[in-house]
Amino acid sequence: MTGTYILDPWYPRVSSIWGPSDPPGTFQDASEMVRNYLPWKRPEGSYPQRDGKFLLVVPTIAVTPVG
Repeated sequence: MTGTYILDPWYPRVSSIWGPSDPPGTFQDASEMVRNYLPWKRPEGSYPQRDGKFLLVVPTIAVTPVG
């Protein structure tokens, strides 16, 4: 795998913690994924079932990529 196309379900919302996300269809190579795809961690408290794990939202309906 050389990277992935990002379809952020929160776009175009701007997070006060993380800032703006990339628009749908943005390609991120492997080095950008290391920087940008982080294990679950919330600043307001502990979530034992999620802490340190990766969260992935998978669409169940096919979409046509942008661009």
